[in-house]
Parts: sequence; C-alpha cells; structure tokens
Amino acid sequence: MKADILHSLNKSSIYTLSLVVTYAFPFQFLSSLTNQNHTWYLSIYAFDNQR
Repeated sequence: MKADILHSLNKSSIYTLSLVVTYAFPFQFLSSLTNQNHTWYLSIYAFDNQR
C-alpha cells in the first residue's frame, strides 16, 4: 500500500511539475515583484524533493 501511495504521489508530482513549468515564467516575473511567490515556488520544490 505504501508503494501505491508513493506511486500516486509521483504521478501528481509530475503533474505539478508540468504546471510549474507552464507557469514558471509568469511566476518568475512576479517573484521579482514579491518574494512571496518565490517562497511558494521553493516550498513546492522542496516538497517534490521529499519523496
């Protein structure tokens, strides 16, 4: 069961990463205006590397 959870997490991580890639350029522009979005992006990145 743990492997199934990890597998579905891996799939959602890929989906999240594709979304991040899609919106990376606007978010990078916004992060130059505010550090909040940059922190959000880093937290997503850290969460994805936790597996």
